[in-house]
Amino acid sequence: MYVRASFRVSSTAPYPQSTVNIPIYSNILLKLPRIMLAFQILCWFGIGLCRKSRIISFLFFALLLLTYLDILIMYVIVIKINGCEIKWALERIISVTSSIVLMHSVIRKRYEITVAMKRVEFMDKTMSEKKANILAGFILVSPFIYSLTVLMASEVGGDERGFLYLFYGIPMSNKMLKSFILFCKSFICYLLFPTYSNFFILTFCVIFYDSSLSIRNLSQEVERCPPQEFTTGIQLKYLTCRRKILKMLDELQANFSLVCFIACAGHFSHCFALITQIMLYSFRENAFTSLADSAINLINVVIPLILMFWIPEQIPLEMENLNKIIRCKYEMRASYGIVSENSTIEKLLLDEKIFVVSGCNLIFFRRRNILSVLGSALTYGLLLIGLEVRN
Repeated sequence: MYVRASFRVSSTAPYPQSTVNIPIYSNILLKLPRIMLAFQILCWFGIGLCRKSRIISFLFFALLLLTYLDILIMYVIVIKINGCEIKWALERIISVTSSIVLMHSVIRKRYEITVAMKRVEFMDKTMSEKKANILAGFILVSPFIYSLTVLMASEVGGDERGFLYLFYGIPMSNKMLKSFILFCKSFICYLLFPTYSNFFILTFCVIFYDSSLSIRNLSQEVERCPPQEFTTGIQLKYLTCRRKILKMLDELQANFSLVCFIACAGHFSHCFALITQIMLYSFRENAFTSLADSAINLINVVIPLILMFWIPEQIPLEMENLNKIIRCKYEMRASYGIVSENSTIEKLLLDEKIFVVSGCNLIFFRRRNILSVLGSALTYGLLLIGLEVRN
């Protein structure tokens, strides 16, 4: 059994490239040309078609599921010891839970995500590959940076609340063992959230950015075509290319809609927790650890959330540009006195198609919504803080 897995608008011809047939029940991992580091890391996490990747994904999922249960126990103990931190704890529980749900959804969509990776063609451009690999490398080392920063902040500030939180409130006299536990547990917890979610967000952004390049290639083809040669046959070819691109985008939307919504919701809820933590706990005595935690999370949570809205915006922008170019071609033909040969094809080409990536049709990933999202997080975060202070 075979499936149509890849196409891209050629930069030298209006026809889409030939598709690649890939066996569904293949026993080998898809060989991704010039594989991006983020894709390779997701393959380590079990995103692949081989039996080995399924074993890896099961072991990795089991490890992070145990970590998730451990985090729940720690937050329950925090709430029991200090009941006023219940809202902060619940906000963090929601974000960590979203990461587990995201992981389960990604594993279920293993095949579709692998095929989407196979479609990516922009890696032929060395600069784009370097940028993507730099981001993936930063995400990969972020758990190490976070763990070391928290450990150093705890030592410098003399704040043992981080250790007591990670060790269920049990005091310990051995300093070396205490530092080891603090480093290891903070590393694993940070691997669960936001590291895994950030790898998925990077993959999501790369796949949809590559889709926008397909539209850009088609726009360049149409723009290079002289108005006199923009005949019915050429118009039909461009119409077919645009239809195939829209079909590919619909498939990506169907496969990524839910998982994108989960990832966005997790980062959004963590913004609440960060605002609460900064406003309530960063101005206390020995709050160096809390400040370090907030600073790193602001970078690793807020920036990926912004990228989720920034990168997919390229698709509607490129489609608007394509519509302008097509309309300009028809206007130039009319100015030359060339009569329309087929009004049906002309009407279909002039029909403006705008595709907007969304999460379950509830969250629309457009740049204009970035300030709304961050403003909502700040507003509701301050509202929760007001309720906390009043209580």
